Amino acid sequence: MSSDVNERRSTLFLDPVSGRWVETENENSRFKLSSLWRMPKPRGIVENQIYERFDRGGWQEINPSSESQLSGAEQGYAFQSKPRVGDDGHYFEITSVRYVDQNMKPLLEGIQLLDTDLKPLAGGPMMAVNVFCIPGSQMPTFVQRVQERGGVINESQADLHVMYAKLQRLSDISTELEELCTQSRSVIDQVAEGVTTEVPSITERCKRAHSLREEASRINRSILEEGAAVNKQVGQVEAQAQAEAYSEHAARFLEHIEKLHREHTSYEAQAKLRTKQSISQTLPGVDSPASTTRYLLMDVVEFYTELGYDCRLTADGMVLRLGDTIVELADKPSVRSASGETSADQILGRTTAERTQREL
Repeated sequence: MSSDVNERRSTLFLDPVSGRWVETENENSRFKLSSLWRMPKPRGIVENQIYERFDRGGWQEINPSSESQLSGAEQGYAFQSKPRVGDDGHYFEITSVRYVDQNMKPLLEGIQLLDTDLKPLAGGPMMAVNVFCIPGSQMPTFVQRVQERGGVINESQADLHVMYAKLQRLSDISTELEELCTQSRSVIDQVAEGVTTEVPSITERCKRAHSLREEASRINRSILEEGAAVNKQVGQVEAQAQAEAYSEHAARFLEHIEKLHREHTSYEAQAKLRTKQSISQTLPGVDSPASTTRYLLMDVVEFYTELGYDCRLTADGMVLRLGDTIVELADKPSVRSASGETSADQILGRTTAERTQREL
């Protein structure tokens, strides 16, 4: 099949005992629903065909006129709803027996449709195939329209075994993240000793750590959704308590996983900084102490020169001539005169001594 063509098919049978559409045919099945969704570019096809069983066996297509005489549920207007929790509120995930076609548009008109990631559904309602999400605030409108059509909506039953399996997966993610942190911490120790050969491995582990964190976030949200479904089941106190315990443990796991993710991110930052410092030590110096001193004294030389003094920069700093006295500013300031050279320290010491004598 061409990569430009996406196709899905399903065949369901209406069970006369439970009144639900199921995948398995039995001898009492009266109606069959065959659905096709195909999206070649630039056009798409969505078909839903109802078949009725012959008394002598086999199936016969029901024409549109006869189909309109069936109840909404018999036409495939049967849905299953499941609570969803988003960052900005509550939603419902809707699974439809019938693929979303033109006949289903009146049920969805004016309702915001989202995909299973709770993002706006691109391409129109029929791109949903048979699964879509709607805001919780619009669920009453959808329920009313389905009921007016003669259809049914069943609530999805939460599976505690699934919740436990997802909780176990959070535990596995936590363990793996701890191992990633241990490995990257070891690399930081090597970098501190000047060995940088393993630094690229931290980047690879960071990608894995980010992926695990995102997975943990999705799992935690799924557990919350399962818990919300359990809480809607009347008279299921034990199951509700079990689901609540799973949800609380999932929240604690997610908090721990977030901390481990931040820890591992810090190792990447440390490796970058230490590697930068290590490389910098091997590079030629940009500034020398002498050039730094000259840069600091440039404005001073310009100031005194403009005032008419004999002032200039030297290799080590600057020189200012005041008559027979020469003041040199460098790493070690000095004053030269006709009587010889006197250091700034000597001048400072003598001045301090003279001041002390006067004070005494």
